[in-house]
Amino acid sequence: MLEAERLCAGYGGAERVHDVTLSLPKGKLTAIVGPNGSGKSTLLKALAGLIRPMSGRVTLGGRDAAKISPRERAKLLSFLPQFRPAPEMTVSQLVAHGRYPHMGVRRALTQADKTIVEEAMARAGADAFAGTLVTQLSGGERQRAYMAMLLAQDAPVALLDEPAASLDPCAQFECMALLRQLAREGRAVALVSHDLPLAMQLCDELLVMEGGRLRAAFSPRAADAAAVLEEVFHIRLIPAGHGAYALGACATGYAMGMKGES
Repeated sequence: MLEAERLCAGYGGAERVHDVTLSLPKGKLTAIVGPNGSGKSTLLKALAGLIRPMSGRVTLGGRDAAKISPRERAKLLSFLPQFRPAPEMTVSQLVAHGRYPHMGVRRALTQADKTIVEEAMARAGADAFAGTLVTQLSGGERQRAYMAMLLAQDAPVALLDEPAASLDPCAQFECMALLRQLAREGRAVALVSHDLPLAMQLCDELLVMEGGRLRAAFSPRAADAAAVLEEVFHIRLIPAGHGAYALGACATGYAMGMKGES
């Protein structure tokens, strides 16, 4: 659904992402992982069209993304940045912004739009504070509100930068479960994550960035996954049940511990 071919991108003439070729297929939840400064967020912004590629190209639904109008792009791709503003509006008004790409010339919500907004808030767990100003929400509540806006946009591709960062552990798993469900419904879903155990447990594919390049792309359950991740992150992945952190006791059969630990 979304592909990049020999993509290079950066800021102010400085290239931060080098020669990346990848594909984000429908029906898969993909995590983009890597050390700080490895180019994860820059890559995501280039895929979303927020920064123009220095070279290479991005295709969306088989079309050159650079030739798609912003409004049409918004029908095809939703993007949730890591840092989000707190506008002076209610949660329901914020979530309704997700419907703007689908509105007619009158820019008015139809009854169908209103139903989609309500369902999105309920699905994201934001309906309990629908009438609350965004400025009055906690960090976790604000994240739920923005997740609801992404759901209301109803795009077949969803890109998210650290969507679970401000959530408590239970809410993190709820967030990831929701993203998995979106993928199972046929969307292409990709997120940047610093939570390696969570990504290994709940994502279908890992894209491993290192030094601005795509080091590897594989399933977390691939035979060589542990060796690559240990080398990139300078950590040791310990088989679950060997006394490692509970946070790392995940379905992939690995747990995370710092190198040098006994």
